[in-house]
Amino acid sequence: MLPREEINSTLLLARLRLLAYLRVITGSGPLSEELFHAVCGDAFQDTGGFDSPEHLLNWARLAALNRGMEAVRQRDGSYRGLSLEVLSALGSEWMESASWTGAEGLEALTRCHGALAPGHRDALRRLHGEQTQPAPQDAIDANGMQSVPRAPAVIPSRPAPWGPVLVRVHLSLIRCVQRKLEEA
Repeated sequence: MLPREEINSTLLLARLRLLAYLRVITGSGPLSEELFHAVCGDAFQDTGGFDSPEHLLNWARLAALNRGMEAVRQRDGSYRGLSLEVLSALGSEWMESASWTGAEGLEALTRCHGALAPGHRDALRRLHGEQTQPAPQDAIDANGMQSVPRAPAVIPSRPAPWGPVLVRVHLSLIRCVQRKLEEA
């Protein structure tokens, strides 16, 4: 049986992998974070049932899958995401991946993310649903009201070319993290 301290450290080391897995299921960063905390709470209530860290991680992956699919069903009425077979394959691969380990991987990602151009970091924040920086002070008018940018008068006929840019940014992050992990 795993003690509470080992349950805590195992789940914290797997946090990023579980959050990524939940994000694929739910499509929402904040919901993924909420579900991760719910899975952790369930793990602490069932402290007598885990024989090893691997057993805990497998249980956490399945609990995340079930909670994620149920949350999407409640939110959208039905789950229309990836099939159960694909999600199971992804979950197994992510949980067994030795190349993405807790602190080292997070540190490498943080350094690589910091090296990105500011526009690329902002695009990633928007893509992943993170909060953007507040409006600058000069966007506040004389009445103390924050000015809101107006929508363009003409809607562009084709989408902005951010797709290819985001693919390149993600690929550069992957390569950078791999280099940093190899150097360590």
